Amino acid sequence: MIDGSSPETFARSTSVARQELPVADRLDFDRAIATVGARRMARSDAQAMARATFEGMTAEEVVADYRWREASSPRP
Repeated sequence: MIDGSSPETFARSTSVARQELPVADRLDFDRAIATVGARRMARSDAQAMARATFEGMTAEEVVADYRWREASSPRP
């Protein structure tokens, strides 16, 4: 489970969560964590946004959320 209570616990818990995923899911997990700031342009602190967004989620939930958002996004 991801702990977003501080930058340190977020980094540690996302690292552990990532290791528990099958290799095939790790790229989507990385993309989800890296692109969360783009979801809301008004937020200037992408790290804080990521911590709040993924707090309490499992790695599998992060991947599922990312894939749902990708499938739901209109393509140009």
